[in-house]
Amino acid sequence: MNKQQSGFTLIETVIYIALFSIVIFGGIVGSFNIIEGSNKNSEDIKIQKESLFINQKISWALTNANSITISNLGKTLTISRPDLNNESPIIITEAGSIITLSRGANPSSVLNNNRYKISDLIFEYDILQKSVSVEYKINNRNFSYTKYLLN
Repeated sequence: MNKQQSGFTLIETVIYIALFSIVIFGGIVGSFNIIEGSNKNSEDIKIQKESLFINQKISWALTNANSITISNLGKTLTISRPDLNNESPIIITEAGSIITLSRGANPSSVLNNNRYKISDLIFEYDILQKSVSVEYKINNRNFSYTKYLLN
């Protein structure tokens, strides 16, 4: 009597397991790459928001400025504003890895989140164009901002 055998041979089973393993491994690697890319994008967005916040504070400080002085090799910006009365001058400076803003005799406020390191802060005042430019780095990424003064 001849019995017909059904099922897979050993070599077929080994090949199927190998192919299945390759597909699973590729899926795992792809998933990790997607998660890692998402985390990097999320961090980039947070750094961009940090820069935007700093730029908005500088812009606010320069609004209605009647006197601008840059000192400390470009690292300190001093602004006088007549509309702030006893809170003038406004001083923005780099102190270690942070940017601080002080108004008059009030204590300094830190402008950046302590998770981000600020470095290479430089202010420039262009009298001809009536503009103040600032360049700085957040976690070694370059940022710059220019505010054109109206008065």
